[in-house]
Amino acid sequence: MNNISQIADIIGRKVIAETLQVGSTAVSNAIARGAFPASWYLSIQALCEERELEFDPSWFSMIRPSKVKGAAA
Repeated sequence: MNNISQIADIIGRKVIAETLQVGSTAVSNAIARGAFPASWYLSIQALCEERELEFDPSWFSMIRPSKVKGAAA
């Protein structure tokens, strides 16, 4: 399984920035945090699918159901 830094290097940080219409600093900041913003999910998924790369939802900063107050475990 690749981490987000590896995925960003494989896809290309510039390609990610252009696809998402964000600056390269935004991509670098996400990598430094260790997670892509949840709003990037569909774009990163599409970029991975185009390149036949493994895609992992854990790359994104989303609230997992087990962390939601009152959610069933």
